[in-house]
Amino acid sequence: MGSNKNGFFRNLFGMKDNVELLTKEVVIESAPSPSQIDLMREQYADEKEKNERMLEIQRKYENGEYDLSMLTDEEVTDLMYLYHAQVNELKKKKETLTKKLSKIKV
Repeated sequence: MGSNKNGFFRNLFGMKDNVELLTKEVVIESAPSPSQIDLMREQYADEKEKNERMLEIQRKYENGEYDLSMLTDEEVTDLMYLYHAQVNELKKKKETLTKKLSKIKV
């Protein structure tokens, strides 16, 4: 019976004919043009400026300097997205800390 077990595992782990190697090819068609790079930089700068503006609006709103009626519909929507993103980030941090704490033996 012992030789049958050894033969089984030898056959199981020795099965190389059924294994296929998959390769993934990455093709870069072309590098971005200088104008595309400039556009990406401009979009990044615009997004960064918008984020900083929204953080400033959030700060003023939380300090009572702004009322929702003072904001445009777009600013209210952006503020809601900002709060949503911040809540999700805090949830991720909480999960990470909870996992770390669960590994600590007291």
